[in-house]
Amino acid sequence: MTQKIEDTIAALTKRGAQLDAQRSAARMALDKATKARQDALIGVDDLDDQKLIKLQRAVSDAASLLEGIDDAIGILMKEKAEAEARLAAEQDRIARAAAAEEVTTKVSAIEKALKPWIEQSRILADALGELHWNFECGQLAAYVQNCAAQVETALNFHSPELNAMPLAIRDGSMAIPAPKPAPVAPAAPPAVTPEPLFDYQPVKHGPTFKGGVPRSPKLDPALVAADFRVIDRSSEEREITIAVPRML
Repeated sequence: MTQKIEDTIAALTKRGAQLDAQRSAARMALDKATKARQDALIGVDDLDDQKLIKLQRAVSDAASLLEGIDDAIGILMKEKAEAEARLAAEQDRIARAAAAEEVTTKVSAIEKALKPWIEQSRILADALGELHWNFECGQLAAYVQNCAAQVETALNFHSPELNAMPLAIRDGSMAIPAPKPAPVAPAAPPAVTPEPLFDYQPVKHGPTFKGGVPRSPKLDPALVAADFRVIDRSSEEREITIAVPRML
């Protein structure tokens, strides 16, 4: 059905292009006939009735042909729009049928897995309960029993809704479920770029360093010529007088 509608739309599109070309030719013919009639009417030569009738017939024929082509184009556009609407409806029907079938399969898988899971949960809870004198086993047994009971109760209430979803998807009362999002891969850590080695150029009479250090900034020649030296005063003794408030 989809292929048939697509073929119809393709044929209508092709015919529309042909009518557009014919309309352009008819428009040019009408303009030419109208111009010829106008030149004859305002000309200085006498215009006999037979020639005027002939010119008027050419204008009328060209106008009638152009009007007919416009009507055909309008009908063609309407048929194409209807065909495109049918195609969209058919594609939507196919998509809904596929989505409904997928939901039916998933709901069946849930119902099929529910009963064995509950049975195995009860078996596990009973096995843990045998070690009731152990606190952790007793807590785990209660937790497993509670989980199984809650899941069973919830699905018993929710099962009619799950089974009604495929029909709702088919008839259009429910939107087609969005696809499951793909897991997002963790971002890779940023690449660590090693810092380039520094090229240190010592200044005359300046301090010396070992290892890689930043390049010395450009110094003022006057400061370099002054040959400043650092004096170590850490061993000198100093006395500092401070005022302390008297406590009464």
